[in-house]
Amino acid sequence: MNCTVTCLGLALLVTAASCDAPLSTERTRSYADFGTEAYGILHEEYLWSSTAAVGAQRAAVVEVRKGDLVDALNALITGPVKDGILPVFERLLPLYDDQPDGSAGPLPQMTRDLADILDVMLSDERTVAAVAALDNAFGANPDAVERLLGTLARHPIQLLDRLIAMTLDLEPQLTELFRYLHRELPTLEDGYLRTSTEKGLLQRLLEVKVENAEEPMGPIVFSARIDGRGAPVVRAAAGAPPAPFVDGDGDGQVDVDEAGRPIDDLGVAVNMPTFSGRGTAGEERDQLGRAIVDGSFVYDYFELRNTALAYLVRDTRTLLAQGVHFDLFTSFEALLGGRVSRDDADGQYTGFYVEDAPLLDLLHVVNELRRYPRLVPLIRALEQGVIAKEQLFRSLVLDLAKARDIFQPAPSLTPGNTLFEDLHPTLASLAKHGLFRSLIAAAKTPENQGMFASLSKQMSYTRLSLPSDMALLETPAQASNLQLLDATPWDRADTTDADRSWLQKSCYLMWDTQGAEAHLKLFDRVDAYDVVITDDMANLYVDSIANRAVIDLGNTILNSLAVQLVAEFDDLTPTAEQLNLYMNHDQSTTGNPTCRRGLQVRQHYGPALLALQASGSLRALRPWVNDIVAAGRGTDFVSLFSTLAIHYSETRFTDNGFTSVGTGFRKLEPYLVQLFEQTGFPTHFIEFSAWADQATFVLDGQTLNVADELDGFLRWMLDTDAQVPLRDGTTSIPSKHGGTIDHPSRLQLVVDAFDRIDRALDASPGARAAWDRVDLLGVFLDLDGDGQLINRHALDITVALVPTIADQLAEVVSRPDWQEGIASFDQDLADIMGSRGFTAATDAMAKIRDTPAHRALVDELLAAMLAEQPPSADADLFGANLQMLSLLSQVRVPMDATTQLLRFLGGLLDPDKRYVLNALETLQKIRAQDPDGVTTALAQNLFREVTLGVFPYKTLKQAIKEAQRPVPGANTLYSADDFREVMGDLRDWLRDEHRGAERLFEIIRSR
Repeated sequence: MNCTVTCLGLALLVTAASCDAPLSTERTRSYADFGTEAYGILHEEYLWSSTAAVGAQRAAVVEVRKGDLVDALNALITGPVKDGILPVFERLLPLYDDQPDGSAGPLPQMTRDLADILDVMLSDERTVAAVAALDNAFGANPDAVERLLGTLARHPIQLLDRLIAMTLDLEPQLTELFRYLHRELPTLEDGYLRTSTEKGLLQRLLEVKVENAEEPMGPIVFSARIDGRGAPVVRAAAGAPPAPFVDGDGDGQVDVDEAGRPIDDLGVAVNMPTFSGRGTAGEERDQLGRAIVDGSFVYDYFELRNTALAYLVRDTRTLLAQGVHFDLFTSFEALLGGRVSRDDADGQYTGFYVEDAPLLDLLHVVNELRRYPRLVPLIRALEQGVIAKEQLFRSLVLDLAKARDIFQPAPSLTPGNTLFEDLHPTLASLAKHGLFRSLIAAAKTPENQGMFASLSKQMSYTRLSLPSDMALLETPAQASNLQLLDATPWDRADTTDADRSWLQKSCYLMWDTQGAEAHLKLFDRVDAYDVVITDDMANLYVDSIANRAVIDLGNTILNSLAVQLVAEFDDLTPTAEQLNLYMNHDQSTTGNPTCRRGLQVRQHYGPALLALQASGSLRALRPWVNDIVAAGRGTDFVSLFSTLAIHYSETRFTDNGFTSVGTGFRKLEPYLVQLFEQTGFPTHFIEFSAWADQATFVLDGQTLNVADELDGFLRWMLDTDAQVPLRDGTTSIPSKHGGTIDHPSRLQLVVDAFDRIDRALDASPGARAAWDRVDLLGVFLDLDGDGQLINRHALDITVALVPTIADQLAEVVSRPDWQEGIASFDQDLADIMGSRGFTAATDAMAKIRDTPAHRALVDELLAAMLAEQPPSADADLFGANLQMLSLLSQVRVPMDATTQLLRFLGGLLDPDKRYVLNALETLQKIRAQDPDGVTTALAQNLFREVTLGVFPYKTLKQAIKEAQRPVPGANTLYSADDFREVMGDLRDWLRDEHRGAERLFEIIRSR
């Protein structure tokens, strides 16, 4: 006799409860309620289940729980179960009969499969120990599993039959997946999962509280915090925890035993669950089941719906409603490489050609970025920007949202353009010489405050209020007061200078004068080639912006003569403002400088210099240019604008040696102007840069500067000497000009990887369309009609998450296995994505996507799981899911135990045994014989929360566990020996041909 025999008796009693006639016709008997009768059978069975002493102990255990057991058993047959279970049982009788081929019927096969599963479990001591460890772990929400199952059973979606049908339809794909897992999971070694007492990301997200009164919230759902030891966090009053808890070592945490359970001053474990419907250690309980001692909550309780995790799940709900999950899958499927024949220990299969998969190439580059040696300081520097300048950070996020809104309709640059590739050498040089760091520092200067406004002016206008006689423009002050006129006609192509903005013409001028020599020209007619004013007018001009321009004609006499003859010069060190006048006046005595196209500067793009001054750009750029010239990198500044010149126009043309490649940077001008003029971005960016230049923080005893860390990462990304290998080991990438780039920077590798992604998507119209529909940022950054974020909690979440994620990343990066993970990443990823299992999982997902009924089912299930407002008070799936996430994220189980459970799972997934699919097929047949949903009602009753924290299933399970353990009713943690006894008895009964399940089946088959 054992618990399973008892369960059989209970099942028969459930049947009897639905009959109007008494069980026996031989004698008349008065019956009590079902629960009392069933309890009587349970008590008697346990009394005679073993030796007299053990039987008495087992019976005593259930007797202590009599009231709860009677209530639980009565709850099982409420509703449709009472009158409907017998007809269902009768209709199920054919499922016991043997199949035509002589194999077992569905129900006997199910019990035999269960016996086999228990054999697998009991055959490995490590598995039994792992089950015990899992059972003993302290739960943040001890009823989370039962509550989720009950909520699912009660929810009106009723998707069970459709889920079963979909799963069985996926049998070919699942069989291949199970085949892979059956082979791989049992080979996992201890240490596969790393042990850590640090908080995981989910646990950290649970600790971040977000208050947002503007959004409706569903029913209140609480959880409790668990610390790194696996013990609940006990709230201390006046520095000490409430009795019976103790803090003997004064570390601020309650003392615990080896299993992580809080103990009292005698070292005895305190039996006080985080949530319960009744007190267990003298404490009170509120209506939500929270423990109270001396009028205060014992544990650190928190509302789950107000956590960052809950808000992120809400945002996921929005994305899923847009179909993002299927669109992302469709996009990524096209990035995994084509299908090829592969083989593994189980034979051949058609897998992905991961050796040429764009997605893996991108992930390889991302993995390489993990090698940055100052990753933790960089993370902490970014964190400082949020902590120290929270309001400014919020403003910048809103600016980003507005920029996104402004650029949404912006046309793309010409496909295949080489703008980034051509700019990269200049950007790399500026970074290498610390000149991006100088750009940040320049933000704190008064001159730099007008940088974006002046750029906006240069892009917005095409003409200046020049005098009819340029000789009348005599002083720098007059030049500064010139007005910029005629709005840039962005609706027309820039085929003439009249259609080009002053910024575009400034870039053209820089190209025109780069490397252009200027000689003394007597009376503007006879060149004196041996008297060189400059060998590079563009560089001379850049030097003049920094007040470092020097004119040296070779001897003192000529130098003196130049100052006398050039009215604009006070000395041999002209300023940019003086050169502006010089290049726009008719130098009839000393000669007019000419550009590379052979035209006089004053008659070509010379006025662009005056526009630079009149717009304020000259003044705004001066602080940065000072540092550029001081570093000897004036050529980089020239190159920056010269390169932009050839990419500015959307029209391809050639003009006296100048070639426009038609990239179309000009198309972005109107949107940049809107950004600079209609948002607070210019002010906020400059303010942030000025702050970063001065801001410091302390890390590991060192004082670090925020801007230094940002600049250091940018230098590292643009370093062309690193020789970072691609996934195939090579160190070159294709150039868009033809040939290769032999030593690309990390940033170039990132861009090249995304280019590969683009090409792969373009080759698959369906994938491209799916990718274009994906808008992950929109859920956070979409704006309403008032220019505010539609997502009212987006800023709160962002501000709250940055420090949280920084802590998580810093902890992960500091782990000893960080570098090891980087080294093995490529091979591990290729092994997984090229495997039979990954291919099968992808094929299963593709079939779900492409089968309307399956896709609708998944969408409906996800919508129900994440719905904020439940259809009824006892159908809050969102709340139940949050409690489950809280339980799983905070539970502390030895990692080797978790690994062993994965090995056990692998053993169960033997495709030849079909344990899972057999069970589903049997369940499908049972459901087919139950049109009235009686079995659904039975499941609902089993997991119904009769009173707070009381579920029939849990009551029965606990009673049977306590009674069946080797020492019934022992007040100790359940050990491996306990579970071996309980599971062993169940297995033996399932196979017993005389008094167990097999005997029952024989009786039924002989009906």
